[in-house]
Amino acid sequence: MPLHDWSNRPNWDGVHTYWIHTLAAWLRPRLPAPYRVLAGTMPALAIGEPKGKPDLQVRQWDASGAENSPSARAAFQPDAVGTLTLERPARDVSLLVERHGKLIASIELVSPRNKDRPEAREVYGRRYLSYLRAGVNLLLVDVHPRPVIFSFAEVLRQKTSIERQPCPPPCAISYRVGQPLVDEERPSLELWERQLTIGQPLPSIALPLESELAILVELEPSYAQATADAYLE
Repeated sequence: MPLHDWSNRPNWDGVHTYWIHTLAAWLRPRLPAPYRVLAGTMPALAIGEPKGKPDLQVRQWDASGAENSPSARAAFQPDAVGTLTLERPARDVSLLVERHGKLIASIELVSPRNKDRPEAREVYGRRYLSYLRAGVNLLLVDVHPRPVIFSFAEVLRQKTSIERQPCPPPCAISYRVGQPLVDEERPSLELWERQLTIGQPLPSIALPLESELAILVELEPSYAQATADAYLE
């Protein structure tokens, strides 16, 4: 199935859902034991909670007492009203490969909303980078050519020591995080890049699992099945 032009094409959310689960079904029998693949969201970073009991006091309010007086009620009126801009958690489902409960690799399919605004680019750029910093191998697939001035590959390149011009989208990029090199504190990082071409079949690309182990992921059959299931064809 040739790659569609996703510049203005609808129903990406449907294709994304089908593609993730089709990739999981394709990958599951090809993973050696004890590796497992599951569809889910990236584990959130835990925020530490203080230990012990909270320093709170609970009291009853006496409706007939002074605390119900006009002056007391006025004390609870806000001085200003506004809104809070939230950094919403990612909604996209990823493929997570684990071994004995440890996250080993992830496959991320980039959605247009991941990069349509500067705020989204910042959030998802940190998300993808956090995989690498946590020692998790990453396969990033971006079939969306817009915006032409932006690439997550370039974001990740700026945060690593890889000296290579990144592929502009649409593209597929795979990262293997290795052990620190000799006399180096930073871990090694290996890269595979595949340029995707609209109107051409999707290529295969390595999904690293360990330093000497990788799975060759065939993107074409799963993409073809997903687009068919999403009623694009």
